[in-house]
Amino acid sequence: MELKYNHFDVSIRELTGTALSNLAPLDPEYFINTVIPHLIPLCLKPDILTSHGALFSLGSILVSLKKCEKLDLKPEVVGAIRDIVPTLINKHFINASLHSNAMLRLGLNHFVKCIALSKYVTTELD
Repeated sequence: MELKYNHFDVSIRELTGTALSNLAPLDPEYFINTVIPHLIPLCLKPDILTSHGALFSLGSILVSLKKCEKLDLKPEVVGAIRDIVPTLINKHFINASLHSNAMLRLGLNHFVKCIALSKYVTTELD
């Protein structure tokens, strides 16, 4: 995992996310306690390749854990996941090149789609 989520080739980053999502049901506790907390700060890195790969992997893992009904995250992890999209939008889209915007947009789109597919509500209703 350490070497492939930030690979220069977009196909490898996406394949890494798919592979991690296939492994998640085999040891959900490891993914919940180790992999997800490791990926969250990587989503916010200034390196677009790392951020894109981490977003793709994190989203895919969340969908996979929801499918096997093992998505039980700690409140601080839920808060960190909830803050990813607004933080990235404020951080990257203001002063970024068009290419990095496109790459980050792909990662964000996948991440938001996965949040929706997992039916994982990350906001509290008043």
